[in-house]
Amino acid sequence: MKKFKRSERIAALVRLFCSDPGRVFTLRELSGQFGCAKSTLSEDIALLRATFSERGLGIVESINGAAGGVRFYPFYDDASDALFIEELCKTLSHSSRILPGNLLFTADVLYEPKLLNRLGAIIAKYFCELNPDILVTLEVSGAPIALMTAKALGKPLAIARRISRPAEGPTVTINLHKSDCPRQRQLSLPTRSLNKGQRVLIIDDCIETGEAAEALFALIGEFGAEVCGFGTILAISEPKVKAVKDYVHLITLNRSEAGIKLLPAEWLVDNLSQEGYA
Repeated sequence: MKKFKRSERIAALVRLFCSDPGRVFTLRELSGQFGCAKSTLSEDIALLRATFSERGLGIVESINGAAGGVRFYPFYDDASDALFIEELCKTLSHSSRILPGNLLFTADVLYEPKLLNRLGAIIAKYFCELNPDILVTLEVSGAPIALMTAKALGKPLAIARRISRPAEGPTVTINLHKSDCPRQRQLSLPTRSLNKGQRVLIIDDCIETGEAAEALFALIGEFGAEVCGFGTILAISEPKVKAVKDYVHLITLNRSEAGIKLLPAEWLVDNLSQEGYA
């Protein structure tokens, strides 16, 4: 086996970690790939950990024990995340984005892979310590941000659909009631999506009334699984009382006669204050 130089090992480790966030790489596995001692790899990983931490580029985490190893999370520092969301609010607040009916055009921004990758990492960082087993979202608009969040955590994703697909096999279905839609709709998840006792993180692009999220909570409960968190990009300020209470959002959207205003969520503003940016 070729003997790798340290610079080569570092480059390869960065590639491996960034390509597969959240995955636990054992030292035995890595030493076999690079043909070096575990102690040598530990020094390489320590260098990466220090550099990423100093630059606020991610977290390299060591896991002790027989099944331990090392894993990487692509999380930036809190201040950088807050500044990123602040700039995104300015971009989305431009008057050219206001549509008839006081609606906001966001598709070009919130479906852009680079931005979604960063937004997913911010949401993933908030919920990382909850250690969900799987993420669940609602088709269609919630899928992109949910997929990026799942990637950052290294977890699988299931998508609840309003119309089930034959290729997904048997499904669990519940009725979805929405105050702005008199027609009764349904929400389905394949029976193979979730297992009893799993910890589920719900991710969506936006919350307004919370009625769709409430239905998703109920659907997950039918599997005997537990919802450990709910995250979204946008939260529309009205109505103030929503069907679900416990959720985390990145941007607050306020509508008024004067127009639309977007602001970073309070917890992000608090992070900026703590870092001395206020």
